[in-house]
Amino acid sequence: MMVLKHKDSQRLDLLFGLGVIGNEVLAKVRRAYRLQATTVPFSWEPALQVDSLARLSSIVKQACEGFNRGAGVPRLNVLWAAGRGGFDLDPATFEAELTSFRHVVDFAADFEKHSGLPVAFHMLSSAGGLYEGQTGVSPHSTPDPRRPYGTLKLAQEAYLKAACTLAGRHIYRPSTVYGFSGFEKRMGLVAKLIWGKTDGRLSSVFVPLQTIRDYLFVGDVARYVAGKMALAEPATYNTYILASGKPTSIGEVIRTIDRVVPGRAYLHLRPRDFNRENNSFSPQVVAEGLRPTDLETGIRIIYSQMISQGRW
Repeated sequence: MMVLKHKDSQRLDLLFGLGVIGNEVLAKVRRAYRLQATTVPFSWEPALQVDSLARLSSIVKQACEGFNRGAGVPRLNVLWAAGRGGFDLDPATFEAELTSFRHVVDFAADFEKHSGLPVAFHMLSSAGGLYEGQTGVSPHSTPDPRRPYGTLKLAQEAYLKAACTLAGRHIYRPSTVYGFSGFEKRMGLVAKLIWGKTDGRLSSVFVPLQTIRDYLFVGDVARYVAGKMALAEPATYNTYILASGKPTSIGEVIRTIDRVVPGRAYLHLRPRDFNRENNSFSPQVVAEGLRPTDLETGIRIIYSQMISQGRW
């Protein structure tokens, strides 16, 4: 995990999870502020986390001592963007991730209680996991998870909601997020298709081409979350759906990649039954202030990022 101390403000950010979304939030915050960044080892084994969080507490306390109390109330943001399991989450990983999340929420509440500093907790959930199989999700729709992954996110949300002593609790439910954070990191389908076409490799597609999803560029998610972290809002509990509000088929995604990325595509279509359900969101539920990037622009950005890393 990463500890970010803002040199020009009374703010400290703790980032748990530096995957596609976490890395993009880190990049957005780094571009906007002068930071002192420290990487802190954190065990993802629940049995070892008590010691990990005790060491983290000492580091955070020391960092907060450097704040100028006369320049405003210092505050702490905790961002949970972690998770090793995807939609194929197994029972053992389910329990480990839920326990890990609870430990970090408890750490945040305990630190706030003993330090007197306001702590805002920001959690990345999943609209795709909570509303899987639902189309035109409206303000009246309710989460109905179909898999353990969605059940995990709902359980994590409930635990954070119950932590009512925290100064802020913010839950973000992104739809199908696409982006790129490096060749060595786990890639989603869109990034794999772009890479495959550019590199001339075979790409397997496990989704029927007519299947509808709501694709949202990772930069839009990160910009929105980083913006919320920058605000010193009063004690509040909020849930935000981060979606484009535009239903798009995987076939349309492939056609857009064909227009943008040179080369020949080699696709192996292997649809699986559990990937056939559509999922889309009404513009009415999209979080206020979110400005989704259009699909073609997002694909161009990813392609440019891949080229810039010198793989071709």
